[in-house]
Amino acid sequence: MKPLILTGFLLYFIGFNINNGFAAPVPVTDDLNELNSAYGFMIGNHSNTYYIANKTTDTLTLGLQSTSWKNKHTVTDLFGELDGTDESKFLVGVRNFDSRTRAFIGMTKLMPATLEWNTYMSALIGKGFHELEVGAIYSVTENTDLNFSYDYYRYQGSRTSFNIGLTYKAW
Repeated sequence: MKPLILTGFLLYFIGFNINNGFAAPVPVTDDLNELNSAYGFMIGNHSNTYYIANKTTDTLTLGLQSTSWKNKHTVTDLFGELDGTDESKFLVGVRNFDSRTRAFIGMTKLMPATLEWNTYMSALIGKGFHELEVGAIYSVTENTDLNFSYDYYRYQGSRTSFNIGLTYKAW
């Protein structure tokens, strides 16, 4: 039953035409080129996140992210993001929390709204947890983005956080 639900969930996001960024379950960046890096942070009402990502090939981004949930635990992700078609990205990684390491898969969908704004939705699932994020990215300059997001995280209870962040892209 679980594989069927997961397959349906991922197919839903593949066909759903909305934007995604790199800051939700995993940081979302909207315009990295090969060998470029992104460094950023998100400050939220219930969590703080710090991340680094590097576009290693035309289609693969590797990254590391750490999220501290206030009055709870810290989550560290090591992930790969494979560019798909139509502004979609497929995620695979490992998450370390509470002295446990678990694999996860996910997807991000990005949709440009204007020249300066992109919106996104991101989701990931692993054994015993899942996370959803929706957000918007505003391009302040060619190298700097503001990110606004809402996160829903489920692991040993539910948590949510409204976030604002800054991403710097090194060309």
